Amino acid sequence: MVFAVVQWLEENSVSVINEKQVILGEDLELKEGLTVDVSAGKNSKGRLAVYKATVLKLFGEFNFSSLILCKVNHLHSDKSF
Repeated sequence: MVFAVVQWLEENSVSVINEKQVILGEDLELKEGLTVDVSAGKNSKGRLAVYKATVLKLFGEFNFSSLILCKVNHLHSDKSF
């Protein structure tokens, strides 16, 4: 499974999401710098909630503790946030 660090459009925050949350067309490849639609589950009216985010970094398979460590190190080493 691939995880991505994304920055939400028009927001000053980042999150880690898994590849299953990303909505891509068949001809697109998930890569850094790409702006994608992210499924955030269903809203209170039962509709699919979709948000736009820019992929900052992609990670391969990690166990949970390694993923948190990578996220923290990446955020503290890059002053562009």
